[in-house]
Amino acid sequence: MGLHACSSLETTELDALVRAIVPGNPGPEAVAEEAPTPADPGWAESLAASWYVPAPPPPVPRHKPVPLAPGVAQNVEPAEAVANTPDPQLLVGLDFAATKALLGDPALQMERPPAKVWAYNGGTCMFNLFFYPSMDDNVFRVLTYEVTNGETTTGAPAVVNPAAGPAKIRDRDHPALRQCFADLLHNKTAADAG
Repeated sequence: MGLHACSSLETTELDALVRAIVPGNPGPEAVAEEAPTPADPGWAESLAASWYVPAPPPPVPRHKPVPLAPGVAQNVEPAEAVANTPDPQLLVGLDFAATKALLGDPALQMERPPAKVWAYNGGTCMFNLFFYPSMDDNVFRVLTYEVTNGETTTGAPAVVNPAAGPAKIRDRDHPALRQCFADLLHNKTAADAG
């Protein structure tokens, strides 16, 4: 039967034809009986609920990747690079003797009252430890640290001095800081073994 022939059929004939072709189709009368009408309270919500399926929430975006420091493997995710390097926070609270036992002699010692600064050369970076006297026993202990690497950075969130020049990094999870600390430990271990 062509399209032209279907247009000449009466509505009841079309309904009968649809019921015959589509098994289980109750026909327009049954659908009309079940469908809400504007006279029914909540008809719009009921109608919307019958066909509207909410979309799933969008996926949570990944964190913006942290640029890797020179010498950090490029095929390793930044989070993995940070997790696989020692935590420089281990230094906080160490006195001069314990620090020297762990890292060896500093390349440079400076005074910035009330702090004493020990600087270690990590090859591509300078690892600075800031010792302050404790209030209880007046023993100098590491309170904070920073890494100065050879990159020039301006406006980066981990940069302490935003002026153009070597980047000073104090964020303990920054890959460049963690890598510099790992290099210092490796150099000390190699020097002790050789």
